Amino acid sequence: MIVGVNDLFEWIKLNDTRYWRLFTYTKSSELGNSGNSENLTSQGSTERLSRLLDIHGSARYIIQINKAYSWNKGHLESTLEIIPKDGQPVNEATISGISIESVNAQVKEGIDKFKVEQELKLLIEENKELKKENQEANPLEKRFDSILGIIEPYIPQIMGFQKASVNVAGFEKEIEAAQEKVEKALTILNEIDPDLPQTLTKLASFAQRDPAKYNTYKNLLG
Repeated sequence: MIVGVNDLFEWIKLNDTRYWRLFTYTKSSELGNSGNSENLTSQGSTERLSRLLDIHGSARYIIQINKAYSWNKGHLESTLEIIPKDGQPVNEATISGISIESVNAQVKEGIDKFKVEQELKLLIEENKELKKENQEANPLEKRFDSILGIIEPYIPQIMGFQKASVNVAGFEKEIEAAQEKVEKALTILNEIDPDLPQTLTKLASFAQRDPAKYNTYKNLLG
């Protein structure tokens, strides 16, 4: 094994070679080569190799060298280890100069992020289902709330109150009492009449169209 750039260049010099090929440690892919130019100088060759190692950084590689750009025979091959600046040994398993620890850390981070996203989606879906179940379980209550929301602003007019004629405290008490009466009446009608909103709309239209007849019918209720 060759350790460090200095030992590498010394090995190349001793073997009087200019041509080289650099591979990942598993030799699964070629990272670069010297090129096959006949005009390639020793200095140009080493400078190119040095730049390539700077790019890929500290790791273990496979290096091949030869006096000619021919790799069928006559070439030399060795493991090359480029030590980090902190002097710690390089993990043997690398991918294009990147340590397996670094790759694993990135993969784990991606998996953790994916899990969080899936859990969030699951919570959102569960919340939607709970809302849907609640609405389905209380259809009358939902419809009653909707009707009351429409009628509530008009309770003073319905009950015939005029705020100017009473004090504020008394007015609020009267409003609360009126609201209770309206809610009680709507609760009874809501259980009997499945089309209560439409019925109230028709009743309002009739009263507006023929107030006298409306009042006549209303008086018949006792």
